[in-house]
Amino acid sequence: MNNILAGHTNSYHTYNLDEALEGIAAAGFKYVELSAVRGWTEHVPLEATDAQLAEIQAKMDKLGLKASSLSGHSDLTSAGGVELGKKAVDLTQKLGLSIMCTAIGGHYSEDENKAAFMGHIQDLADYACARA
Repeated sequence: MNNILAGHTNSYHTYNLDEALEGIAAAGFKYVELSAVRGWTEHVPLEATDAQLAEIQAKMDKLGLKASSLSGHSDLTSAGGVELGKKAVDLTQKLGLSIMCTAIGGHYSEDENKAAFMGHIQDLADYACARA
């Protein structure tokens, strides 16, 4: 297996996607992890249309970048977070990617709910496996 090193558009959280991709390419990266995190860094919309994805692909092609993974973080301790996770799985597939990164819960707190996460992760895993 050949390892790759990718820039992450979330490193450009306060910038738009064009600026993020330009910065990543200017830094010498050839690969990029695209961020699709609802309410945080939505460089790629979770419900992106084929036209939007084609536009994003054209931007990456122009800059010599290839997507390596999707950042689809959501709070997997909640049912709503699992639904966002499923949207991220679908987007990962639409992008032709095989790697989606996600978080376990929301922002850190002493009240993190391990039982809720364990109750939801199998649902998300089954959903992803059915689309592999």
